[in-house]
Amino acid sequence: LLQGFVSAAQIAVAAMENAVLFVKLFIPTYFFAVGTCVGSVTAVFYYQMMLVAAYLIESFLLHGLLPFIYSYVILALLNGIWAEERLSLLLNFIKKGITVTQKALIGLVMSLSLVQAVIVPALDGLKITAFKKTLAAIPGAGGIASGMTDLVLGSAVLIKNSMGVMFLILLLVVCAVPLCKLFVTGVFMKLGAALTGIVSDKRISGCADKVGEGCFLLVKCLFTSIALFLTVISVVAYSG
Repeated sequence: LLQGFVSAAQIAVAAMENAVLFVKLFIPTYFFAVGTCVGSVTAVFYYQMMLVAAYLIESFLLHGLLPFIYSYVILALLNGIWAEERLSLLLNFIKKGITVTQKALIGLVMSLSLVQAVIVPALDGLKITAFKKTLAAIPGAGGIASGMTDLVLGSAVLIKNSMGVMFLILLLVVCAVPLCKLFVTGVFMKLGAALTGIVSDKRISGCADKVGEGCFLLVKCLFTSIALFLTVISVVAYSG
């Protein structure tokens, strides 16, 4: 179980490191290129601050939140050793802390006036109510569906309008591959827990279930990172 989770975590880390590296390298390039060409100094400063904020949040997700997900899974496996499950309350506390932090980061991004002024209007012409409800029903990802779906779809509209459909499709495919791998891993962990619970010790199935929850926490974390990455691309496309 631990080996399976480590493999899943490596997928998330690799994808998030690529996103952080892209934003890190792009910020100085943007400052020198677009920043000297666009007329409004105020607007350019606002765009730059958005990129810096995205970089800081991406870095926090990678270096601050992922270690807590690692800790959650390792403690869950240790908890399976004891029949009394002495770490259950600690596990619940860590999981709630991770979830609350993710929601706070999403709220922070969505509250930025640049996002509200640039990305949210792009959603006006889209009929996505049914799609959002479907996404909200997905286990593990449903809790962050509302805010992040708006962010991703609004960014997608701006990228499509500015850079073309093929570029948008390429970006979505690149971002979706690691996300799908993590989601499938989480589903199989949960399925394995359900099947082993019939014939095996409940502590084994409980550990498998917790590892599945850890995989879905990785899904949420990576989805947030990808949404920020697409937001950076869309802001650059809009300002350029």
